Amino acid sequence: MSRTQSVAEAKFLEAYDALAQPLWRHAYYRVGSRELAEDMVSETFTRAWDSYRERDVDNLRALLYRILHNLIVDHYRKNRPQVSLDEVEDTLVASVPGSIYDLPQLPKLLAQLPEIWRQVLLWRFVDDLPAADIAKLSGKSTANVYVIIHRALRELRRLAPR
Repeated sequence: MSRTQSVAEAKFLEAYDALAQPLWRHAYYRVGSRELAEDMVSETFTRAWDSYRERDVDNLRALLYRILHNLIVDHYRKNRPQVSLDEVEDTLVASVPGSIYDLPQLPKLLAQLPEIWRQVLLWRFVDDLPAADIAKLSGKSTANVYVIIHRALRELRRLAPR
């Protein structure tokens, strides 16, 4: 093994240590199953490692989230959605800051938003991704990501009971 390979492996292992839990949390919020989320994260890192070994990767974090996103999309293409909003309500409410987000009906409010708005809010507030990473994951511009976040939050405020 060359020195370059060992450095690359060390960087990948550091990324695993730093991102495995946030990726699992993201997958869990999307699919609602601990076991399936674990499988998806495992598959994400396997696919990322194959890609990482073959070429230079500028942003490993974005690559991992893109792979996970694609796995989730594939899962829903093959299966009917099985996420129970009641199942993840406590966890989601606890993880998103701010008074409007303390509402117990937040998952139901989120369900009323367009899918891309929900996804961007999860990436931003649950996964704590910066707008630049969300832009890469969503295929939108960074400016558009900010617009989506603003509009989604405004719509949540409008939908929230007073």
